[in-house]
Formats: sequence, C-alpha cells, structure tokens
Amino acid sequence: MKQLVSLVLFGVCLQACHQATKKNNSHPELEEPISFFPVTSYIKGQIAGIGRYGLAPLKFDLSNDKKDSVWLKAEQFDVVFNPFLHPVIDSTNLIDLYEESKFADQTIDAFTFTYSAKNESDTSLELKRWDVYINTKTNNVQRVFIVKRSGTKEIQLTWQHDEWCSIRTIGKDAKGLAVVEKEELIKWK
Repeated sequence: MKQLVSLVLFGVCLQACHQATKKNNSHPELEEPISFFPVTSYIKGQIAGIGRYGLAPLKFDLSNDKKDSVWLKAEQFDVVFNPFLHPVIDSTNLIDLYEESKFADQTIDAFTFTYSAKNESDTSLELKRWDVYINTKTNNVQRVFIVKRSGTKEIQLTWQHDEWCSIRTIGKDAKGLAVVEKEELIKWK
C-alpha cells in the first residue's frame, strides 16, 4: 500500500513539473516585467521623515580642507535635495534608457541593484547610474547611491537609510583629473 501511495505521489509530482515546464515555455509573454526600485519616492519619503526625530538636521561642509556646520531648516530641504528628485527614478520613464544588474554582495551583507545607462556614451542623460542596497536580513533599503551629470561636473548622493546623506560635487583639475570640489554631510540621527 505504501509503495502504491509513493508511486502515485511520484507520478503526480512528475506530471505537475512537466505541466509547469510547458506553461513557462509556451507563454514567454508571461515573464515577469522588469521594474526599477522607485528611488525618487523612497528619497521623498525619507525627506518627509527627517523631522520625526524632533531635531533639525546638521549640515557639515567638508570642502577645501575646512569643516563648518549649520542647522538645516525644513524650508531649505527643497534646495538641498531637489537635484536628486529630478528626473524621477522609476520604471515608467527610464526603463528604455537604463538596465538593471543585481547581485548578493557578501562583503556588505546586501543585495545590490545597479542601474546603468544602456548607452553609456549618451552624455545627454543626467543620470549616469544609481545603486540600491537592500539588507539581506531585513529586506529593507540600507543605502542609495546616485551619480548625476551637471554640466561638466558630476554630483554624487549617498543616502544612508534613516541616518544621513552626503552630497559630493566632483570636477576636473588642470590636468583633467577628478577632484572633489564640494562635499556636504547631512545628519539627522
């Protein structure tokens, strides 16, 4: 009797696997669509949440071997963060221009999603690339890194979830080498 039940279960499993294979091969249009992590929505949510800690964030200017700090008022958020809210980073408007690659990065214990231009030589694109790091244990965003073009300069944003962000402006020196022209660190936790 046990052998008969085992044989029947084996047959059902074999048939189910065969049907699943047929479904996947016969309907390629049912493949899961590519969707980008909605970075802009995430950053807007983080900006809205900054005030929940009850303190104004502290902005440090780390440019030109000087260190200066100032409290950042809520009405200044738009000026500081606006460059990273445009263009909107989501699947709707960028899917044709950028591609996604992903891997599990064991050195930082995160899943890394990297989005880069399909045509890297297209200098008309403001966004060069962006990375989203997802914590492997919590499945929450750990960090976002964005690289944008701004004229002849490059602007980088590193956003550490619920804690801080840094903004770097990188230009070229007389020899054409990359040099950090301005660096700001904004901490709210």
